[in-house]
Amino acid sequence: MARPREFEFDEAVARAMNVFWTLGYDATTTDQLLQGMKLTRGSLYKAFGDKKQLFLKSLELYDQREVQEAVYALATPGTSGAERIRLLFSSIANAVEAGDHIGCLLCTTLSGPSATDPEIAASTSAQAQKLRDGFSIALKHDGDGKYPDSYADLLVTQYVGLRMLSRARVPVAIIRESVDAISQLLERPDQ
Repeated sequence: MARPREFEFDEAVARAMNVFWTLGYDATTTDQLLQGMKLTRGSLYKAFGDKKQLFLKSLELYDQREVQEAVYALATPGTSGAERIRLLFSSIANAVEAGDHIGCLLCTTLSGPSATDPEIAASTSAQAQKLRDGFSIALKHDGDGKYPDSYADLLVTQYVGLRMLSRARVPVAIIRESVDAISQLLERPDQ
């Protein structure tokens, strides 16, 4: 008879996600995962298979907790689409101002060596597409045709870039200037 699992699976994935988010997939060692997850090597491999499979689970959780939350904020009516976009970008600057430089697991993964792995690329591409869809919904809320379709792509690249800059500990003033530039672009889409 197999021994019962002595840990909470979802909690272990959340802990792994935080380790990957802090260190990046490529830099994270198995020992760092074991310490962060409070698991033995045998438990980790039995439950998750290997580091990559655990990372894919972590990306799924990140998608559920972070990406879908951002998309929900962009897609939920209440204020103008441009204002919802401004609020999302302002939240990056606010986080940096509060000392949060962890950035974004999706963005860190997109820029790392592991981004070329087909399974990891499929996950990150799907998450980036969700962000694009969220920006597109927000932009269309302010009137079809007001903003070119390419703005959603532009906003995804700005989002990824600002999250990377926050991780690189760029001064918050630079991030705020970028947020202001995005706001100006949304105010004058025909410029």
